[in-house]
Parts: sequence; structure tokens; C-alpha cells
Amino acid sequence: MKTSENKSCTISVRCTEQEKQELKELSDKENMNLSHYIINTCLNSSVSDTKQNKVILRIYTLINQYDNQQISAKKFANKIRKVVNEYARD
Repeated sequence: MKTSENKSCTISVRCTEQEKQELKELSDKENMNLSHYIINTCLNSSVSDTKQNKVILRIYTLINQYDNQQISAKKFANKIRKVVNEYARD
């Protein structure tokens, strides 16, 4: 999404530290800086695509936490259920 226009506008967004980290991980996977990733995702994705990516990243993060013994098996299972239930409701 290269443009010859100068980028002179700024948009400020509030998020949690975890949301910022999740966005950074997604942008890194796409080899994009955070600004480019957010603009590209917002302009080229449907809401359902974005929700699916968020769910996948949340599950991926939980798996890493479990693998690194940061959370117990019980907590892991409960958090996975919560993510799936939230996604199913939407």
C-alpha cells in the first residue's frame, strides 16, 4: 500500500498493553511496521476477518503461555473456553 502522498495526519488509539503487543506480533508476522499493518488491516479486511485474526492470536498467545509454563493446564483450558465462547457469541 505505497502512496506518494505525504503522511501528515495522526490518529491516536487507546488500547491495553496486551492489545498493543498482539498488534505488534501480527504486524511482525506480516513484515510490516505497526502503522502500516493497522492501516492495511482496517482498509482491506472485513470485521469478521479481524475477529478471526484476534481469536487466533489470543489462542496462540495462550498456547505460548502454557508451553512456557506461565499458566497452569486448568487456567489454560478455562481461558481457551472463554475465547471460544466469546467468539461463538459474536
